[in-house]
Amino acid sequence: MTEREAEPRSRDAARTQEAILDAAERLFAERGYEAATLEEIGRLAGVSRGTPRYFFGAKEQLYRAVLARVLTAEATLLVAAQSRAIAAGGGPDETLAAVVAAFIDFLVARPTFVRLIERETVAGGTVLQEVAAETPAVQEALSQLGEAFAEAAFPGASPPQILLALLALCWFPLAHADGFTRSLGFDARDPAFVVEWNRFVVTLVLSGMRGTTGQPTEAMSRKQR
Repeated sequence: MTEREAEPRSRDAARTQEAILDAAERLFAERGYEAATLEEIGRLAGVSRGTPRYFFGAKEQLYRAVLARVLTAEATLLVAAQSRAIAAGGGPDETLAAVVAAFIDFLVARPTFVRLIERETVAGGTVLQEVAAETPAVQEALSQLGEAFAEAAFPGASPPQILLALLALCWFPLAHADGFTRSLGFDARDPAFVVEWNRFVVTLVLSGMRGTTGQPTEAMSRKQR
């Protein structure tokens, strides 16, 4: 086989794997790990029933590959947002705001990520913890974000506490958009809500950690249906 022949085949294989991962992410998110089958994933990806197994092996390996891909996408996005803020001369506040905005935008744009993590958490979260520990991009992001938060020197708050607070505040309204969030009168899918919640999270975290009081804007205070 010539080099020119090998390159198209390599590209075709990469596209096939991406199609399988896309289909698997959707089905694992919608139906859960147990309910989704390799045959259904192959059919949704537009490939033969045996192709997912050919590329990824057993269903568990494909599931781990899906988790690794979404976690890598998330981590890469957050580190990039942090790097851009720092390169632009932003201090701790600006960096925090950039990371929060990137995370909320990611959750809005990729609802399958939210559903995957929610399902995995209900199942005990063991696989998620293992995959996160084995994924270089995740570990790099945790290290870089932790360093940035440590430099912020928020009184009485450690970098893990800051990260946990951000995760909770950003995650909950979107993960429970049709439950608690809507019951409180907010529409988490409304772009106006997303913008205001973004601002509110940054204000709340910074003010709370510095012992000041942040006031929600009129738009954030008003119920949105």
